[in-house]
Amino acid sequence: MAFRFTHATGRSILDAYATAWKGWPLWYVLITTLLQCAIGQAGRLVAAAAVLYYFFSLYLGLNIPIPIYALLLGGLSVGIILNGRYRVLELVAKISAGLLVLCAATVFLVKPAPLSSLANFFSFATRGFLAHHRSLLGSAADGNRRFLAGL
Repeated sequence: MAFRFTHATGRSILDAYATAWKGWPLWYVLITTLLQCAIGQAGRLVAAAAVLYYFFSLYLGLNIPIPIYALLLGGLSVGIILNGRYRVLELVAKISAGLLVLCAATVFLVKPAPLSSLANFFSFATRGFLAHHRSLLGSAADGNRRFLAGL
């Protein structure tokens, strides 16, 4: 429907949202976007802090709490962005991506996974899975069982 509206009127879908009562779709989009940004950024920040915690505690013996790492990373990120150092940010991202590829290739070449570990890589849930987890089905109707079996 949004595709039709934009082509028929030449206006964006946000313009259509603005025509609703008190523009509530715009507020909905704004609030959900802000929530997704905050939760997503918090998750990435905690994951990066956990990696730093693991690295520094394992290799250097520094047992600094994860929230301190998160605070330092968050402050560093905000500082880089507020100072307009986007080239530095791009350079760090490119170096990190290159290191990731290099490390993955090194691990693969030095000690590749045995082929037997790939046996379950392409396996899918079968009737044995559903029979084993029959307690999940409970007293579901026959149609629900067929639907779950189709998954």
